[in-house]
Amino acid sequence: MEYLPSAIGIALSPMPIIALIIILFSKRARVNGLAFAVGWIVTIAVTSLLLIVILSGGDVVSTNPDNFKIIIVIIRIALGLFMLYIAFEKFIKRPRNGEKVIMPKWMESVESFGLIQSVGTAILLGTINLKNVPLMIVAVPEILTSTTFGGSSIENWIFFAGISVSSVVLIILVYFLAGKQAERILRALKEWLIVNNNLIMCWLFFILGITTLYKGLVYFL
Repeated sequence: MEYLPSAIGIALSPMPIIALIIILFSKRARVNGLAFAVGWIVTIAVTSLLLIVILSGGDVVSTNPDNFKIIIVIIRIALGLFMLYIAFEKFIKRPRNGEKVIMPKWMESVESFGLIQSVGTAILLGTINLKNVPLMIVAVPEILTSTTFGGSSIENWIFFAGISVSSVVLIILVYFLAGKQAERILRALKEWLIVNNNLIMCWLFFILGITTLYKGLVYFL
């Protein structure tokens, strides 16, 4: 189950969690919050499935295993370096000595989002986000070759997608089940994520970048 770190990385991505919490304390919170959550779940599931279909190259895994290994090695090395670059960039941009964190401008208008905008935001965060897609690409070879669940790629994909969206599902559950405590818990979480966003992503991509790069380079050792 070597794809698990990538799934956890997507689940820990601060931006969708922050956006969802803001939506949950805006007008029509329940409808828009559920719309965002459904949009996020479907986007992660469909995007990861499409990447599996594309990167598996049809029957290349079974008919040309050597070629498949070389392709995966190249992908791992390239993405490993890319993730280390993101880690370095996030480290440089981290707030210092109580410095005020500046959030993206689109975050300021999230509270006024409607149903369509909430779904659209979830789709954009799940696809265009340069942090989530590399994690999915890294996970694909592991999903295709994993022996978990009897080696079933479909079952491994379902498990991967389930872990990836678990944080958003958890936020929704807290909102609906925690009663009066929900606002205090979620607002505190939002503020913490805003302050530590860059540091979280820095460590996440540093660890995943090192492990992914190692998996690629070990092929030549």
